Amino acid sequence: MAQLPPHKTVQYQGTQRTVDEMEKLVQSPRGEQSLRLRNLVEDIVRHVRDRDKLSQIAAVYDWFNRRYTFLPDPRDVELVRDPEAVIEAIQRTGRFVGDCDDATVFLVAALRTIGIQCKIVRVAFKEKGSFTHVFAVALDQHKQPVIIDPVAGPRTASMARRARKVK
Repeated sequence: MAQLPPHKTVQYQGTQRTVDEMEKLVQSPRGEQSLRLRNLVEDIVRHVRDRDKLSQIAAVYDWFNRRYTFLPDPRDVELVRDPEAVIEAIQRTGRFVGDCDDATVFLVAALRTIGIQCKIVRVAFKEKGSFTHVFAVALDQHKQPVIIDPVAGPRTASMARRARKVK
């Protein structure tokens, strides 16, 4: 089986194309199928009470967020990295630098490795505007959605209120 590269760099062609590429990386052998990623997530949630998905989600988010620096892609370029590339950067430098799609791919794949339902969501902040941002939404043990967005960080609730279109 052919191995996907650790990242995808393409001419930007809209968020649907980006989300399609993101989902491929999430589902890849370097994503939710990765034993390396699973082992990391097990270490992250080891202290969390059994079946407490909300605390597992929070633990993974907190671990990632403490190592993440936001930096947008160059104009008209879409660079998306897989979860193992994120792990490699963190092991090499202690930080991962990337944008919302990189963070979302990592978080969705990481949570899926431990059986948490999680999806990629895209939003537009103008009623007739194009989609400009992506983040993860996971379901806790009560099937309640939890927005996971390290780019918005403590402003996540405000960001969600400003969203005019969600897909």
